[in-house]
Amino acid sequence: MNTLNGEWASLLLETARAVTGRRTGLDAAYLLTRVCTRLPGVDAAIVLLPDDRGRGVALAGTDWPLADDFLAFRADEDVCATPGEATGYADLVGQAAQRPGLARLAVEHGITAVQTVPMEAFDALVGTVVLVSRAHRTLSADEIAVVRGCAGIAATVLLADAVADDLPSTAVRLTRHTAQQDQIEVWQATGMLAARHGVDLPSAEAMLRAHARDLAQPLVRSAEHAADGGADEFAGPGHDTRILVVDPDRFTVSCLSDALRAAGFDVTATVSAAAVLNSLPPPLAIIDQTAAGAGDLIRALAEGPGTQLIVISPSAVRQSPPAAARVLPKPVHPSQVLAMVRDLHPAAGRVA
Repeated sequence: MNTLNGEWASLLLETARAVTGRRTGLDAAYLLTRVCTRLPGVDAAIVLLPDDRGRGVALAGTDWPLADDFLAFRADEDVCATPGEATGYADLVGQAAQRPGLARLAVEHGITAVQTVPMEAFDALVGTVVLVSRAHRTLSADEIAVVRGCAGIAATVLLADAVADDLPSTAVRLTRHTAQQDQIEVWQATGMLAARHGVDLPSAEAMLRAHARDLAQPLVRSAEHAADGGADEFAGPGHDTRILVVDPDRFTVSCLSDALRAAGFDVTATVSAAAVLNSLPPPLAIIDQTAAGAGDLIRALAEGPGTQLIVISPSAVRQSPPAAARVLPKPVHPSQVLAMVRDLHPAAGRVA
């Protein structure tokens, strides 16, 4: 998104500083409203928490007169926060019979649309962020995802605030216990997948991570699914997101690895081909011909089944090894390599 500029980075840093302290739930709520109003078409944002009677209480807002009227007109009763979903409301005046509070708010404040996004953390619905627009514009899926992510951070901080007094004495012990239990489940599932599908542990872990990424769920949930009889769903080349990068230049290795990992691939990177010559072949390998042992590795991968090759060559294409699926003359740019990877990798359709 082109809105993720320096101002957004500053807001994210401010959020990171706020969420690590105690009694910072209000700070996080205000930061959430500020982030929301940086989105095109969002003129105001309100964070609502439910009271004991189910009515909304405005915790933070960028336009307090509007927030006060939102509650005074009982517009909070016209909207709902559905867990996991953003809900949009348009034609507010035309739906006065169904949503009288929103219709009155539209007339008084010139509003054309309202969207609600749930504030969720640890499967709990903590509150709702209300986005108010005076322009006829619907937020994109990417923009809604930004709001949901920030709303989740704010909800987590609010929950932490509620139990802050008990955290110092229990946080380390509880975190260690939970994380270690999850780690054991992931290790067990990885070993089971490796045995079931005849692959090594890195390949099995790549399958597990790809499954979790596809379903947008924690890694341990995919591990539980594998252990509960769903191991066959992890099979096949389309689940193996591994890529091998071999280049003698450490800067190039770093740049390519960062770009590929950001795109969702599991990357093994090295400056020496000899170090990975006997490893399980990946679905795709990117190899610089000038790396130590590159010739042997290219021949070994070309003779085996299932590995796509991208060869980075200092020479003209006609002098490149015939086994290469694609050849890139130096210098290479990460975006150029990524485009080829997306064209060749069998799991490209499963990653971002």
